[in-house]
Amino acid sequence: MTTSGRTTHAALSAAALCTAFFAAGCGRGVEYSRFAHTPADGWRRGDSVELALGPVERGGLYSLGLSVRADASYPFGEMAVVVATNTPSGGVRTTDTILLRMADSRGKTGRGVAYLQHDRRVADVVLAPGDSLQVSVCHGMARSPLPGIRDIGAVLRLEKETGPGK
Repeated sequence: MTTSGRTTHAALSAAALCTAFFAAGCGRGVEYSRFAHTPADGWRRGDSVELALGPVERGGLYSLGLSVRADASYPFGEMAVVVATNTPSGGVRTTDTILLRMADSRGKTGRGVAYLQHDRRVADVVLAPGDSLQVSVCHGMARSPLPGIRDIGAVLRLEKETGPGK
């Protein structure tokens, strides 16, 4: 097989593998996710990160997760964040302050290499087909600007579908 043939074969194999993983995940798991960058010079207190999720195709019970990506310059072991959610229809409105553990006693937690991602389940929400969820996140730390926080994300995962025949 020529070098060109091996490259083509490897590319086709990778594409087939990706397709298989995608097909296996259909119908369950992450439905919607959105990430936004925070300012490079630090995240200021009162500056909200706004994330729009949806509209959802299937009605049901969804879990809302929050993800924070931080680099090594984040100086604290925990972080307080205020998470507010609402649907344009007004059906879901919540505000909650949550505490994220950013480091353990050895100074590390999360997943990743250059940035560590910290995930936390925030709430369960019931959404009807066509509903969207607006998520607003701001930090509740005394230090401002807050260094080291690179991205804020929200993830909706369908836990239980509702509707006709479900």
